[in-house]
Amino acid sequence: MTPDARKALLYVELYRRRHGHGPTWRELRVALGWTQENGVGYREASARIRALHAHGLRWRSRVERSLNVEPRALERLLQELRKERVT
Repeated sequence: MTPDARKALLYVELYRRRHGHGPTWRELRVALGWTQENGVGYREASARIRALHAHGLRWRSRVERSLNVEPRALERLLQELRKERVT
């Protein structure tokens, strides 16, 4: 899993737990530093978010704040983080 994928999945899961719904794509872009100020345009940032689908990020089209993390992807992320703590 890429570092950006790990950050995104963790951010979405923590946001969902805190607020009861997922963040907007804009909130996710800002949290990951994918902003125009950092040289990442809207289309590129959206393409990066869509690419996170392969890592377990899910959403329903046209449903606001539907970003979610698949349970298997969350478990994989937690396993990777535990492995890092051990080494």
